[in-house]
Amino acid sequence: MRFKRAYCVIVGIAVLLLGAGTTAGAARGPTAAPAITTGITIDPASEDPGESQFVPGASNVVPATAAPATDIGTAAVQSLVAPFYACPGYSGIEKTNPLANLYADKFAWGPYAAYKVGNGGGNINWSLNPYKNASWYMWFHSLRWLGQGIAAAGAGNLTALTRVNTIAYDWYATTRTRGRRTSARGSRPCTARTC
Repeated sequence: MRFKRAYCVIVGIAVLLLGAGTTAGAARGPTAAPAITTGITIDPASEDPGESQFVPGASNVVPATAAPATDIGTAAVQSLVAPFYACPGYSGIEKTNPLANLYADKFAWGPYAAYKVGNGGGNINWSLNPYKNASWYMWFHSLRWLGQGIAAAGAGNLTALTRVNTIAYDWYATTRTRGRRTSARGSRPCTARTC
């Protein structure tokens, strides 16, 4: 290692002394004076326009050509923006997914027929996409199809509340693992029948 370092230093000094660092085609020895170039040609400035938008001492305000409006009134301005976030509801998807479908673990969207997505007890197979449709899959994972169950739970239906909670927790437990799917009922691996 010590020999390599000393060898590199000696070669570097020799290259510098012998002038190997000069550019190709450059004369070695006394150098000629560089030719004088004028550089970038600068054209003379153009003449100023005779009239300009901004005349010194004059105003650029255009006078009114008609009388001011009188029909404006003094009514208070009403904001078009709601003072709070307005919930979009369930986007209408709850209409095609009644409470009976929720209890049977069936999901319906768009032109497609209701499809059984679970085992009937709230254990849903979240990897399903029976119609091979990205929109069907997106709305299935949106959980907005639980709308009828949420409304019924809000009205005091404990069966609907239990089913909505079971499905929502199943979605959370299944999708939170991302690459490693496990059943919502425990840590056993999912299969098509158990997940």
